[in-house]
Amino acid sequence: TTESSAEQTSTAEESKIKVTVTFDAMKEFVAAVGKDKVEISTVIPAGTEAHDFEPKAQDLAGISDAKVLVYNGLGMEGWVEDAISAVNNTELIVVEASKGADVIERETDSEDHEEEADHEEDGEDEDGHSHGKYDPHLWLSLKGAQTEVENIKDALVQADPANKEYYEQNSNDYIAKLESLYNEYSDKFQSAEKKTFVTGHAAFGYL
Repeated sequence: TTESSAEQTSTAEESKIKVTVTFDAMKEFVAAVGKDKVEISTVIPAGTEAHDFEPKAQDLAGISDAKVLVYNGLGMEGWVEDAISAVNNTELIVVEASKGADVIERETDSEDHEEEADHEEDGEDEDGHSHGKYDPHLWLSLKGAQTEVENIKDALVQADPANKEYYEQNSNDYIAKLESLYNEYSDKFQSAEKKTFVTGHAAFGYL
């Protein structure tokens, strides 16, 4: 009986869709949609500064045998295209989670231009982070998170069409929670007299 149970567990593990994500926020969304039908590995270790991350060969091992790769996009993971080419996984379904979202274009003014010029060669902004045209912190938007969850759901359905209804139900349930949270906070913020706050990194534009 023990051996049979172990075999069943092994078979269940083997049947899971292998999904590699770039960082923890993407892992949360994949876990919410895929639940017990996905096995998730994360490229950027928890607690690591995602903006500055440069993967080594061992960091990309999970992409080599993954069925799905989920990344945020919007310049957040500048290394991802090279990584996809390097692993040469022809079966890989690649998901740019932010695709189709309503994104924020980075603001620059005349005072910023001289500062930006000083950093042009190394491609970094005043925070020391690589900068692009758009604010990449989309997962911190409750509406943006909905788009990312939808894109992830579509990819899991593509990878595992037999469980389409399962992924769609999980996606709908999670999005309903995001909607509820959005409505709750929207009401609270409407009555707030002061809507400015200070943060150590300009990550909360969407919020």
